[in-house]
Amino acid sequence: MATQKLIGEQMLDRLQHHYNNDTDVIFDDKIAKGHGFFYLPLHRAGTEFVVGHTGHGCQQVISDLKNKVSIAYVSNGLKTGLYDLCRTYSRLQDSIYDVIESRLRNSQAIL
Repeated sequence: MATQKLIGEQMLDRLQHHYNNDTDVIFDDKIAKGHGFFYLPLHRAGTEFVVGHTGHGCQQVISDLKNKVSIAYVSNGLKTGLYDLCRTYSRLQDSIYDVIESRLRNSQAIL
């Protein structure tokens, strides 16, 4: 997404804003949605939210538009949960953001 080869700049600008923040009847949770995606809170590495979509068995794909990072998690096991409530995905995302935050700290220390 960040290279703008698959998704143009105009669509990336649209993805910066959700348009629905209601309670989801299926998940019984308040989830921001827009443009066919979920807007999920993150609050790491200077990012407030990621844009993505979940699938059956905790499979999901997210994109952090600020840090230009995308994560796809595909599994053949049946798990329950959404986003950070999926333990296996949550550990993967936490590890990736540990690296991003470390690199951000190191680049600021050099300046």
